[in-house]
Amino acid sequence: MMLLVLDYDTGCINYGIPHDTVRFALAGAVLTDLALAGRIDTDVESLFLLDPVPMGEPVADHVLTRIAADGCRRTVGHWLSAVAESIDALRAGLTDRLEQRGVLLRGPHGRIWIIGSRDGADADGDPFRDVRHRLAGALLGNEIPHPRDITIIGLADACDLWGGLVDKCALEGIRPRIDLYSRMDLICQAVSRAVRGEPTPKRATRPVKGQQWRNDRNPRSAGSAIGLKVPSPG
Repeated sequence: MMLLVLDYDTGCINYGIPHDTVRFALAGAVLTDLALAGRIDTDVESLFLLDPVPMGEPVADHVLTRIAADGCRRTVGHWLSAVAESIDALRAGLTDRLEQRGVLLRGPHGRIWIIGSRDGADADGDPFRDVRHRLAGALLGNEIPHPRDITIIGLADACDLWGGLVDKCALEGIRPRIDLYSRMDLICQAVSRAVRGEPTPKRATRPVKGQQWRNDRNPRSAGSAIGLKVPSPG
């Protein structure tokens, strides 16, 4: 999500995106990363811990430690708000990790530059594909996208980022797929409610007693051609 809220031309967070929207977007991205890694899960009532073992990602592990230490099943909205409140302090850690992976480069005056837009591998050796190219493929393809791409689509929609990503005339054609994917993830739905200023659903907070950590659960299995504003390779 850091790559979607950045203005590629200025190297700064896009000033057209409200600050609270950026906070909820980044907080939602951290929580979805934990969910995709099988560390947490959600249901219609709560977000709960599955596995307290750190991921090796400083920001995500910081949030995971908070969830594990809390010892209660709380609503998704509760944790979204809690992470969003501290995301400004954590943002540097997100940027540091992307820089370590060779995805971003810090510039003067706090500017952040995306290193090209070619597909390839990051500094960790993991496959890397520019997020805008990935969204183009996900929204054009006939197959259900990878769960990570579904969450990115859901978060982008929750934060109303399409105006900066998709030509207005093309949005109508891909809107049904955007709506479909946005409904697949409860964290993205919570981000959407938070951005719209809707109150967090109130449900009883229940302490977790004698929980057995389960790490055998699979993580969630849930383009210029479409007018997507994809930067040209360079």
